[in-house]
Amino acid sequence: VYQQAAGKVNVSPEQAILSSMPQQRGLFELSEIEAGGCILGDPGLRALFPVIYLNAPMSRLGLAGTGLQNSGVQELCCLLETHPSINGLDLSNNVHLTIDAGMALLALVK
Repeated sequence: VYQQAAGKVNVSPEQAILSSMPQQRGLFELSEIEAGGCILGDPGLRALFPVIYLNAPMSRLGLAGTGLQNSGVQELCCLLETHPSINGLDLSNNVHLTIDAGMALLALVK
C-alpha cells in the first residue's frame, strides 16, 4: 500500500518506513509508524495516508523532523478526525510549522 501510494504522489518510499511494514499483503495491524528523521515533506506524508487509514489499531504516529509544512499537517488532521485509535502524534522539530498547523491540531483535539 505504501509503495503504491508513494508512486502516486511521485516520491520514493523511505526504506526505514518500508522495513516497518508487514510483509503479508492485506495485513493492517500496525500499532505505530515511526518516521522520525525521514525527510518526507508533505508529499511523503501523503504517501502514508492510506497506511494510516487502513491500520485501525494504530495508536501513534512519530513524524518528528520530517520536513512537514502547514498544509500537510492540516490534511493529516482531517484524516485523523475519523481514525478510531490514534492518540499519540509527534510533530516536534518540524521547523516550518506555524500557527496554521497549530490551529488545525487544536481543532482536532477539541
